[in-house]
Amino acid sequence: DYDTEQPGLDFVFRSKLTNNLPLLVPVGVLYDTPENAVAEMQYLLRRNYSLEGIELGEEPDGQWVSPEDYAALYAGVARRIADLKSPLKIGGPSLQNFEDQLLTWTDASGNRSWMNRFLKYVRGNSVPFNFFSFEFYPFDNVCADPAPQLLKIPTRLGAIMDSLRKDGVPADIPWFMTEYGYSVFAGRPEVDIEGALFNADTVGTFLSLG
Repeated sequence: DYDTEQPGLDFVFRSKLTNNLPLLVPVGVLYDTPENAVAEMQYLLRRNYSLEGIELGEEPDGQWVSPEDYAALYAGVARRIADLKSPLKIGGPSLQNFEDQLLTWTDASGNRSWMNRFLKYVRGNSVPFNFFSFEFYPFDNVCADPAPQLLKIPTRLGAIMDSLRKDGVPADIPWFMTEYGYSVFAGRPEVDIEGALFNADTVGTFLSLG
């Protein structure tokens, strides 16, 4: 335990936690308020934490939130944080893992792409979107033989990233895979050699895909 009220120990805590690298900080959008997000950032900035950016996201696609509704909430929080005049990047939306293409209910024009409609709202309202973030937990069946599942990592991750590019996620901003793991469900492969192989292959594949 570290007493973070003591500046010296606070520095030790931060350096050990992040290995002296800047931190990407999440703030709540769906289940929190803009006021709390601003208060969190004011605290971290006042304490001089080394920060890289602010992730606005809580797996909105997994909560079955329409892209326009989530984009409106995102915009409200992003504008409040932008008022702090901080140089930190703002992005998100921390998409939950999905298969092939991230779809939602059809809009009036017949568009079912969640990210495409989210981006249209954000761009149309001049809201900061400096980076894109998503999660990758591909295997639901933790009782199945891991070997054939592990062989699918490059194909499945590649398909997801390709579909996001087609949906309009720009290639000229950073893409962050802010969470990844063998499965969202607990199982032996999570904590054994299969999990280690998954982590190594996933990170390598993600980087090799650009």
